[in-house]
Amino acid sequence: MIRSLKAFFPLWAASDAIYIGPAGPSATTYPELIALRKIVASTSISDAEILRHFSHPSPWVVGYCFEVLVERRSALLKNLPASLFSRAEPVCEGFACFRFHQPLSEYIRDRLQAKGLGAAHVSGR
Repeated sequence: MIRSLKAFFPLWAASDAIYIGPAGPSATTYPELIALRKIVASTSISDAEILRHFSHPSPWVVGYCFEVLVERRSALLKNLPASLFSRAEPVCEGFACFRFHQPLSEYIRDRLQAKGLGAAHVSGR
């Protein structure tokens, strides 16, 4: 059982990409992705707890927390903090050997659209 979301922050903060999945059976599965999958499957960490870390200074940590909510198809994605959509730090999405660089806010918008979650409703938090 996973007891602390924060235990994964050093791994995610040191990452060079937000890894969202390997491509193919022999592809590398990065430790960051394994951690993401563990959090997604964890019932001891709530979506609300994850959402509280969207103001973390590391864009990588925010990106991975966001991916947890996406994979869980959380209802909280409909009420994301407005500050999230103004974060311009560059991030890199990693899928197999492909890398896509863009600001964190654009990454979040693109991932919502790609997962068919549409535009999020932004809260004033």
